[in-house]
Formats: sequence, C-alpha cells, structure tokens
Amino acid sequence: MDKWEVYMEIYQLLKQGFSKVAVAKKLNISRTTLYHYLQRSPEEMTRWLASTKQRKLDPYRDMILQWIQKHPDISASQIQDWLEERDPNLSVGESTVRQYVRHLREEWKWTSVNRLDSQNRENYAI
Repeated sequence: MDKWEVYMEIYQLLKQGFSKVAVAKKLNISRTTLYHYLQRSPEEMTRWLASTKQRKLDPYRDMILQWIQKHPDISASQIQDWLEERDPNLSVGESTVRQYVRHLREEWKWTSVNRLDSQNRENYAI
C-alpha cells in the first residue's frame, strides 16, 4: 500500500468509527506516523508525496527484481553482496536492503521460498 492509499485508508477507518490506535494497528503503522498523516490536508499530502526523495536502492530496482525472479529463495544479504560487487561505492545498510527487498516482494506479491524448517532438516540429515 503506498502512502496515498494509507492516507485515504486512515480517514476511511476513522470515519467508520475505529479509534486511532486501532487504525494504526490495522494499517501496521506507528501512531506517530498516523498523527503525521492526520496533520496534513489532502493538498499538503500531495505536495509532500511529490517532494519525497527517491529510495537509495531505486536505481538498482530492475536488477534486484530480476534477481528475485530468477532466484526466489535469494536472501537480502545475498542481494546486498551482489550489489556491492557491482558497485563498490555503494554504501547501504543491511536493514535498508532487507526492507527494500521486503517491499519489492510485497509489491509484486512474491514470497521467498521457505527454507527447510528444523523438523524437515532432521529428515534430510545425512
């Protein structure tokens, strides 16, 4: 859900009678974020969204999407390693890559292939 959709959903849920705490929980956002959104008029929100900066990994978006599509079980850590191999000047934190990969998987409705859980690992032990 993009920021505009979250903004609109906040007002719809409040209109339906949900409390602010319930709205924040339902939309999986912090109460602080909810209050920031509530302080903006639709016009202010539009200007703010237009002025928000590009994500640090957006220039690599297509490359990352190709990797995820080709290797559904790829980890964010592996993606970070591959990015740093291709661009040694890239300085990005693990959590940034994790959040970006999670965002792309949600946006494209891709899930990572579940790794074997501990019970199944025992069955495959040599």
